[in-house]
Amino acid sequence: MSDSASLKSLYEDRQTLYDVLDNLPLGIVALSAAGKAIFINQTMADMLQLPLKKLFRSSPAERDGWLRLESDRRQMFNACLQGERFTCRAYLFPADGERVPVRVHAFPLYNKQGDTAGIVILIQNLQEQNVLEQSQREYRYIVDSINTGIVSIDPRGYVTTCNKAFSQYFGVKSSDLVGKYYPDLRAQIGTGSSLLVQALQTGQSIALPEFCHEVNGQDKVFSIECMPLQDESGGITGAFALVRDISTQRLIEAKVNRAQQLNIAGELGAGIAHEIRNPLTSIRGFIQLLKGRFTNTSPEQEYLEIMLGELDRANNIIKKFLLLSKPQNPKLELQDLNYLLDDMLKLVEGEALIAEVELVRRFSLEVPLMVVETESIKQVFLNLIQNAIQAMPSGGKLTVSTEFLQETNTNVVRISDTGSGIPSHLLGKLGNPFFTTRKNGTGLGLMLSYRIVENHKGKIEVESAEGAGATFTVTLPISNTPPGR
Repeated sequence: MSDSASLKSLYEDRQTLYDVLDNLPLGIVALSAAGKAIFINQTMADMLQLPLKKLFRSSPAERDGWLRLESDRRQMFNACLQGERFTCRAYLFPADGERVPVRVHAFPLYNKQGDTAGIVILIQNLQEQNVLEQSQREYRYIVDSINTGIVSIDPRGYVTTCNKAFSQYFGVKSSDLVGKYYPDLRAQIGTGSSLLVQALQTGQSIALPEFCHEVNGQDKVFSIECMPLQDESGGITGAFALVRDISTQRLIEAKVNRAQQLNIAGELGAGIAHEIRNPLTSIRGFIQLLKGRFTNTSPEQEYLEIMLGELDRANNIIKKFLLLSKPQNPKLELQDLNYLLDDMLKLVEGEALIAEVELVRRFSLEVPLMVVETESIKQVFLNLIQNAIQAMPSGGKLTVSTEFLQETNTNVVRISDTGSGIPSHLLGKLGNPFFTTRKNGTGLGLMLSYRIVENHKGKIEVESAEGAGATFTVTLPISNTPPGR
């Protein structure tokens, strides 16, 4: 090959190299050890919106104005001349004056002898990356702000997203789930995980309006809706689930349902009680007359006594129905809750003694006086205390405690027994009309207690485990608002 042909080939190779460097998405600047520009690619000129010739003729001071490093420029230059690499963030200031964030990578430039001849600076535009990162942060903020649990999986079944609400619902950290295979979700959301995989496999949305799952020892109620993720061409790229905690909603519905039942029972009792009591009174009078016609030793006396007892029982049920309606003229009084409870316990001391039940008083001296309808509140505590004693037929301990909660401005009474407890599936039925766990009970006593406490703007809560007794907690607000008004 002739010398001219070799020179031409060398020129073409160099031009090809320059073309490659000019089309790289990185700004490239090569400086000699004296700081003179050796090479600047077209991308760098485009980033600064300046002609290449002007860049080559620029002084170090001018270059300092175009590229401002967060670190010391001399430190970078000297480090590279000593054979080290250097990375830092910086800002470009193009001709239009708009600041552009960049990342600077600098490294030594060696000659053929292997000596340091200068430095090479690579400049990466971070503007698009920053915009993408900002979008991702905003997306994450929005997803975490939604009060609905969100979890997603990729086509292989690995978890890709888990938002804050999902983590809180199921008591698991997002970092512990993301990247895990979908079977790990089964322990967190139970049946919901299989629905998510089903949506992935079938490409169809599927929903479950309600399912129960235990979280940290508590039974929770959730709803879940699973949907496939698709790309622009309709291909399945994963699936995601929207999970909602509806435990509170179901609790509210149960309370509304109970209130409706109480209202219905109260209206029913108020509507028919008087009509029933009149004939019962007449029947009772005639039975008492009949008793006078038989001797005390005649067998008819026993039957008549049974009839009178049943009539009295029916009359007591009617009385409770009447009490279920809101009191028309409540008699409000300022009461000491500790004193009132002590009176109730004295009433049942004989019954407790016979049943071998120990009565324990744990009254707080900080409980303030409060306005209540005395007789009805007495009825509540008497019902709960007697129920507790009857729940311990083989003896046990009945503890009545009081407490004042300053943060909620409420008085709290807890009545705890050491009886056989109440099965968890029956707890939600307590207070319903005619529901009772006692053989000869009517269920109206507890129902009446719920109504009285609700009329006082308070609430009754029950905690129980089968075989471990039960605790009824009565919370009453310290308020002068008349109950039932």
